[in-house]
Amino acid sequence: MAMLRAALQQRQRGAVGHHGLPALDQVSPGGGSEDLSPVRENSRDIPGAGGTPHTRRSSGFNIKADTATLIGVATPQAKRNCPAFVWLLDFKKSPLQPTARLSPCTFLLRLLLVFLIFMVISSTLPVGAVSEATVGVNLFVQELPYQRLTGHDGTLSTVTTLDDVVLYQRALVTALLPIEAYGNQSRSEVPYLLRVDRLINSIVVAQRRVDGTNCAYENMQSVYPECFGGLDEDEHREPFAGHPYDDGLGGIHAKMPLRRDEALHAWHRLEAEHFWDRATREATVRFAFFNANGPFTGYCIVKFTLSPYGNVGSEVETRWLRLQPYAKEANGGQLVFYQVATLLLLFLLLLETVFHAYHQPHVRYRLAYLLRPFAMYDFFILVTVYFAFDAWVTYISGPNRRNFDPESPQFTKIAGLADEFGAFLFYMSLLVLLVAVRLSEFMVLQDDLANIYVSVANALGDMGMFGFFFAILFSGFVLAGHVLFGTEMPMFSSLGTTASHLMLWLLGLGGGYRELFTKPGGLIYLGLFIFVCLILILNILMALVLVAFDPSEKEALKVMKFTVKDRPFNHHLADSICDVCQVSEFNGDLYRGHSMDSDEDGDGTYDDDDVEKAPLIARPTQEEDA
Repeated sequence: MAMLRAALQQRQRGAVGHHGLPALDQVSPGGGSEDLSPVRENSRDIPGAGGTPHTRRSSGFNIKADTATLIGVATPQAKRNCPAFVWLLDFKKSPLQPTARLSPCTFLLRLLLVFLIFMVISSTLPVGAVSEATVGVNLFVQELPYQRLTGHDGTLSTVTTLDDVVLYQRALVTALLPIEAYGNQSRSEVPYLLRVDRLINSIVVAQRRVDGTNCAYENMQSVYPECFGGLDEDEHREPFAGHPYDDGLGGIHAKMPLRRDEALHAWHRLEAEHFWDRATREATVRFAFFNANGPFTGYCIVKFTLSPYGNVGSEVETRWLRLQPYAKEANGGQLVFYQVATLLLLFLLLLETVFHAYHQPHVRYRLAYLLRPFAMYDFFILVTVYFAFDAWVTYISGPNRRNFDPESPQFTKIAGLADEFGAFLFYMSLLVLLVAVRLSEFMVLQDDLANIYVSVANALGDMGMFGFFFAILFSGFVLAGHVLFGTEMPMFSSLGTTASHLMLWLLGLGGGYRELFTKPGGLIYLGLFIFVCLILILNILMALVLVAFDPSEKEALKVMKFTVKDRPFNHHLADSICDVCQVSEFNGDLYRGHSMDSDEDGDGTYDDDDVEKAPLIARPTQEEDA
């Protein structure tokens, strides 16, 4: 047990010190395990240390910062008259980053930012109504019957040949422009999809094709004289049979009016011209529609991909947008309010970052503050905000808005606007996720959660090299699975699909295990995967987290003497940059043999000793003389 404890302490010293936490144990020159930490010397004076090491106690991580003093709310009068306000502005330092300043106020502001971004999305597009519309359109397209060459009826899922593709598309164009209703009644000429969505402008039938080549063996060229490869190899990007090419409309395309007779006549003309042939690698039917109840506009693409090896795949994609998001019918005023509120809050959070960077006690700490991990994360959030803002400006006033006719929207412009609106929604959705994850730093405001936060940070550091080892093992299973079973099982047909299915297996969410039992080598492959990845790897991950979590050690952080070796990487980088620029040293640096509790006034200077020498303001008070 003594040897195990010594090994555990040595492991904790290496892992924790690497991430900016103190090295609790050191190895004596003689090779034995000797406890040299100042914490151990004073362990009898530390509540909870040396008694019951597995007892969960408050860690006491929360070290006061001087932000409240700087803004003038730390006075006794303020604490007496406005206790709630003082609590909101009760800034504290992070146990992992001495430059960070966290408070309930900044946490609530970031939580409000998540809400505002979500409300911007909801005000831009009614997600619930759009979800119902998507289900309706998908059912209409997927369950639409057509007659195959064999005389049997089929649906979208039974399309397996080029002939099926053409016959299904003809049935779809016909169904989009119906003339009959129940009770032997006739419909009006106004085209409504599902009786609720008004079709817009036209229906577009398009294809992407490739140029023919000669790829057969020399002695087989008479048998197989012409080859048609995949789209990635040689797509034909020129007009074909008098039909123009437009990448945004699916390649070579033809527009059909929303009048049934004219549309079917145009379709029969395409069939007579043999518009689709062996060179076709993608065929699509595109139509747009408007729902005034939303109000929103939909752009549906029914796409067929024809592989040069005989497989035909189908896909239904519906994109949504609001052509006039600021109209009163779409509650445009509400959208403006949430957009302005979001921008103001982002500006306020930016000012808070600048404020804390400026009021760091030294240039070295200012730079370290701007280089800390969560600061870099904030910079990434700002970049995402820029992309979202740029996508919205492009959607509202970009090229597709020029000469746009809202009464009779041009199909080409609707297709372009749908892509731009989709890009905006992508960036906004990503922004919600990023800002929500950003809240994890504020776990340190609560003592028990601070224990978990520091433990997870230590474990994540240890998982760096372990992740590299795991990636090698997992890649081996991906390559082996693709080679062994890729020719017979679609889930292993490519490296990407193999990796995705194995990841689902790793999380216990996938299927297809039984099919491997009948394949040569399948039982061995599955057994090794379960043992190595599901049992061994997951238990190692759990062990890393459990070993890193030790509340009895972390309770001593406040009085521990930090050294240069304990610096986080952002302090290393900041000091290196400052050394190159010949910036003066900072004696009050925490990592120059000081402890967290030595900064009693919270100004970020840690060499005050027993008597407070630094004033209650944050400025470089501990620089060395020239």
